[in-house]
Amino acid sequence: ALLSRFINRGLPVPGCPFHERTSIVEMNAEGLEQLVVRAQRFWSNWTSSEPKLVRQAEIQSTHRPWSSSGARNLAAEFLPGYGGQYLLTLTLFDASSERDNRRFSFECWDISGPKPIPRAVLPVAGLLGYAVNSEASSPHVLAISRRDSGR
Repeated sequence: ALLSRFINRGLPVPGCPFHERTSIVEMNAEGLEQLVVRAQRFWSNWTSSEPKLVRQAEIQSTHRPWSSSGARNLAAEFLPGYGGQYLLTLTLFDASSERDNRRFSFECWDISGPKPIPRAVLPVAGLLGYAVNSEASSPHVLAISRRDSGR
């Protein structure tokens, strides 16, 4: 049930202690059952027409010295394979109308504790697009496409 309903579909399993399918065989039946029940409750609430707030965390992007006009978060998504522990955010700084002047930042947050902790930061200029790897077992996390500014 854990594999077919959640892991194979790329859905995070809150509290999941492993990052690879091979670790499932090391768990006892009681531990697997608890994970399936927790995941089912989480996803039932998440997809409900009236989800209940279970936990709330405020994530503010790290201030950048080269940004004077503020920042806004454009996207947030969980990294697959970590049971909802890591959240990747994309933030736009310097909301200039010139595309080449726009600066972005990817930040990876560990949200497993009571307060979100930034674990990795990647500033990017000239961002065209990005994709988060959906293969949980891959060591590669992010693919980025950038504008060539000729510099």
